Amino acid sequence: MPGIISTIIVSLIVALVVVAVIAFMIKDKKKGKSCGGCCGSCSGCAMSGKCHQTQGK
Repeated sequence: MPGIISTIIVSLIVALVVVAVIAFMIKDKKKGKSCGGCCGSCSGCAMSGKCHQTQGK
């Protein structure tokens, strides 16, 4: 029985950490801090051609 209780406690702690990380990511996305736009590392980005289009063409 003590093994089950410790497993449940560890599982709850892991679940809380996952929920906290997801909440932090959502909060950053709402503030515009996510890497959905330009994160400055264009060389490895699949959307590098769309992010910084040349102006005047």
